Amino acid sequence: MRKQALSLEEYAKSLSKRDEAINAAYLSGAYTLKEVGDFFKLHYSRVSKIVAKSKT
Repeated sequence: MRKQALSLEEYAKSLSKRDEAINAAYLSGAYTLKEVGDFFKLHYSRVSKIVAKSKT
């Protein structure tokens, strides 16, 4: 059984750096790039770059 993801607000509050929160939220599999971007007021392509950068 899959662990339930936190809300986007919980990711934002629990991680001190924005990019870490974005990465954790997207990689949870519960949110799309657009949903994460809308919450953090970023374009989905910017969220994609943040996630890609964290994988290197």
